[in-house]
Amino acid sequence: MSPKHVRQARGVVGIPSHSPFLARVSGPHEAPNCRPPDHQFFTAGGWVEEQRGVLAVGGQRRPPTPSPWGASIGCCLSAGVPLPYNGKVAGLASVEGLEIGFPRPPGGVVRVVRGGEFAVTEGDSVALVGESGCGKTLSALALTNLVPEPGRIVGGRVVVDGEEVRGLSEARLQRLRGAVVGYLWQEPGMAFNPLLRVGVQVAEAGVLRYGWSRRQADCRAVELLRAVGLENAEALAAGYPHQLSGGQRQRALLAAALAGDPRLLVLDEPTSALDPLAQQSLLELIGRVQKARGLAVLLITHDLQLAARVARRVVVMYAGETVESAPTQELLAAPAHPYTQALLYCAITPPGGVPRPRGEELATIPGRVPPPEAWGGVCRFAPRCDRAMARCRTAHPALTELTPERRVRCFLHAGAEDGGG
Repeated sequence: MSPKHVRQARGVVGIPSHSPFLARVSGPHEAPNCRPPDHQFFTAGGWVEEQRGVLAVGGQRRPPTPSPWGASIGCCLSAGVPLPYNGKVAGLASVEGLEIGFPRPPGGVVRVVRGGEFAVTEGDSVALVGESGCGKTLSALALTNLVPEPGRIVGGRVVVDGEEVRGLSEARLQRLRGAVVGYLWQEPGMAFNPLLRVGVQVAEAGVLRYGWSRRQADCRAVELLRAVGLENAEALAAGYPHQLSGGQRQRALLAAALAGDPRLLVLDEPTSALDPLAQQSLLELIGRVQKARGLAVLLITHDLQLAARVARRVVVMYAGETVESAPTQELLAAPAHPYTQALLYCAITPPGGVPRPRGEELATIPGRVPPPEAWGGVCRFAPRCDRAMARCRTAHPALTELTPERRVRCFLHAGAEDGGG
């Protein structure tokens, strides 16, 4: 993904570089006392707003959009009580039979994701686990149709907040980004625009959703940075991304993702660039924010230990498709797919287990992940599987339901059927 594309999608909606808003607010930040004129206050639980006055946006004046949290719960927030969620109870996001393709010269399309399936409900925690290149990040980007060009969704269904994403206009997609789905990217240094002050970028989603004025945006940025545990927030908001440490940039990016009050937070390898202490601190912060706001979380990781700490459900992906999904503890206790079993066996310390003795040779999975051109209509893990049967090399297994909460794509399990390509 190009830096430009990531910047346009960061946590949010990303304001294009030609936006008049950026030209208007890119000057020095001034936030004395940081108290907005319309009495909106941010806590770890969300915004509390006294709705009065009007907000200036793009030279126009209009009534402010009500905060999803409302003014009546201010006492609840100030007391630190977990915030009740007022949204829908049904599934928040679902992906079925997802296919993502890229053009292949001189003609045709290469499908790099073919068979992605997962669902996230309100307040749930789901982890997408798999090796690099298996399609985890692309599948998460498909939730708001942010697949980097020239790629695009070419098959399957992606439903977010009750709407089919593939049929939405760009204007409607912009409203989904940040307000429904927020992203915390793996590389915060790439996600931030180096030419804009941190505070401007942190407040973007809120400006687009609630129409904050410049002064309000300045104040919100400072309070958001404070809410994610950053000291000296005023100076950080007035500075530029390169002036922040890696851990500070990651927290600032989390603040930007929260500015639009999303209901689903996508975490793309959020701790991969952090030291162990910073990792622990960030995970604890995300846990507190999720509990306070009733957020759903979609974690993208190759680390089953991290998934075990964060997620209630785990979805394992291999070669562009979902091969197993189950509640976390069930999957760790009795993995059903040979690939999931191999991942656990390769871990230095299995999740919840005892570290391997010093000097013991680590297990590896033989072979390599096949390229998309070689997937064909067969089991994609068969060349690396020590339990492969003749059928695995001639047919492609469907995702089979073992229990209402558990599914696996493998012919070793009774009832598994041919799933076509």
